[in-house]
Amino acid sequence: STLDPEKREEIDAQKAEALIASWKEQLLAEQSKATESGVLCNKVDLSGKTYKPEAATIIANFLTSTDDFNPSVASGVTCAKIDDIIASQNTEDGLSVLQTISDAFRESRLTEVDVSDNAMGTQGVDGCRTVLCGPTAINTLESLSLCNNGLSKDTMEVTAVLLTQE
Repeated sequence: STLDPEKREEIDAQKAEALIASWKEQLLAEQSKATESGVLCNKVDLSGKTYKPEAATIIANFLTSTDDFNPSVASGVTCAKIDDIIASQNTEDGLSVLQTISDAFRESRLTEVDVSDNAMGTQGVDGCRTVLCGPTAINTLESLSLCNNGLSKDTMEVTAVLLTQE
């Protein structure tokens, strides 16, 4: 199953809570299938929305919590679409959102990550380090999209080092 917020909008704390309520309903409906495969959710698509820092924290906490679902939702995720999630934010808030959302996938065995369209530069690459080279990402990552992020040659060299370190 896929968690997907659907349309372009700014997500604040209240909207994040509403999204999570909807996702819980969706996941509970899919839970019987998950017991057969062992995976509750394999894809999280947060793309095309602007997440405020407090909303990112709420979503990350939901994805990593074992209160409602054990194991956590994030534990089964293999595809994280976190492209275009910081539009119109100041640098500090944008970097905070990137890091918070990326860190939610710390225990995921990601094979596919899309962080395109975040205009993130070197600081942003460092902010989403967890999805690039987290504890399990190095061993599992097969596809990475970094399109339209304004990444310089130096930033791409830093990214290459992150992706190839062991």
